[in-house]
Amino acid sequence: PSIDYVDEQGHFHLYFETDAADATADEFKNNGLELKEEVHDTEWQTREFVIKDDQGHTLYFGQPLAAE
Repeated sequence: PSIDYVDEQGHFHLYFETDAADATADEFKNNGLELKEEVHDTEWQTREFVIKDDQGHTLYFGQPLAAE
């Protein structure tokens, strides 16, 4: 979808799975990247954060949470 559509409708362009959401977000921030959404837990059992790339695409990074 277009960048405008994603921004208006709350969608994303790409989703990357990681095994360390907090560490990945910290590394991005330490390298000067601003997070669009800070690291947070979701109701669908992931720990996620969101960035925008240099072209305006919305990228989500998520870590599956361990089953309790």
